[in-house]
Amino acid sequence: MYNRMSDVVNKIERRLGTAPLGLQPELAKENWPKEVIIPDTLTTFSRFFPHKIDVALTKEDRDRTGEWYLLDRHIPDNLEVLGVGDIEWDKIQDSHLGINHNTGFGIYNILERGMDMDSILMAQQYADIASLFNSTINVIWEPPNRVKLDMALNDNLYQIIEGVKIAVYVKHPSNLMTIEPTKMETFENLATADVATWLFQYLKHFEGIENAYATVNLKLDELEQQANRRQEIVDYLRENYVNPANTHQPIMFTV
Repeated sequence: MYNRMSDVVNKIERRLGTAPLGLQPELAKENWPKEVIIPDTLTTFSRFFPHKIDVALTKEDRDRTGEWYLLDRHIPDNLEVLGVGDIEWDKIQDSHLGINHNTGFGIYNILERGMDMDSILMAQQYADIASLFNSTINVIWEPPNRVKLDMALNDNLYQIIEGVKIAVYVKHPSNLMTIEPTKMETFENLATADVATWLFQYLKHFEGIENAYATVNLKLDELEQQANRRQEIVDYLRENYVNPANTHQPIMFTV
């Protein structure tokens, strides 16, 4: 699979102008992904704009209590779980139509099921009555790796909703392919600031050192300016991550 990381590293090198510096091997751009971009930039960015995967909860995932589901076997490459979302109602299967109706979610295909008018009226009447009660299914996440489904009207919900899919939010893979192109510019800006911070904190200790031939002048001012932009970029992410562009972050919360 194509890897965007090398493109990002090359772009950062051009922006910071580090090529002529002849950086020490430990500071070479080949080390930037492992030392900075993956642990720092990718983690921060994913907390605001995570990668979503669909996980089907089955009996094989249950722990000893029988109520909690462990997510480990569904998470590729040991990616860090950052949170969970709602049940994927648009992916609900026929075997869950009862749950779908009782909780007021989903669509019943009239043409395919052959409902007559009386059945439609009865279904509407039941929905009206059910709306008086708290029948919402809640997905509860307990860090770092387990979830359970909770419903006020049914203590044994896990026994009748086998195989239902939920949204799980994880850290983006290190190849960066799951980051949308429209968000890559923000990611690249954050990565540039993180690499600049790392380089500046290392190189500042050598600035102004005198030797027998000259005084070391690394011209770190521009590097420091890039490093100082990190908080500005994080504030931008914090202010904008709840918006229609972030499909994995709910705009409205139901209490």
